Amino acid sequence: MNSEPKLYEISLILKSDADESTGKVLENIKKTLETKNGRSADESRLTKKRLAYPINKWTEGSFISMKFFLKPEDLLDFSSVLNADKEIIRYMIASPTPQKDHRGTGKKIKRVSAEKKNADMKEIDKKLEEILGQ
Repeated sequence: MNSEPKLYEISLILKSDADESTGKVLENIKKTLETKNGRSADESRLTKKRLAYPINKWTEGSFISMKFFLKPEDLLDFSSVLNADKEIIRYMIASPTPQKDHRGTGKKIKRVSAEKKNADMKEIDKKLEEILGQ
């Protein structure tokens, strides 16, 4: 199976005491991508954040987000490498979907004139009188 690489995005939570090893974790991820014929596209490092609830007894973590290209059949092997890294508390890999442009779809809002509304209300009133009058 020789498919095209797809764009993925990974969000990682690293142990809060892993400040000096953050670079090492990112290098490990990039090396793994290179061995799988993938490539890193973009990365952003965020500061330490307090977690909403403890994860494996950790209450703080360093957040990292990275976009990368990888073939879908290599994604499982990549996940197993992430699972083996002890500095990673939790991670999530997502495949971003393209955003649809809703402008110019041809759907227009029809405005009803006040006269037509009044005429419709008069017809409804007549029908109600007929029903209730019987």
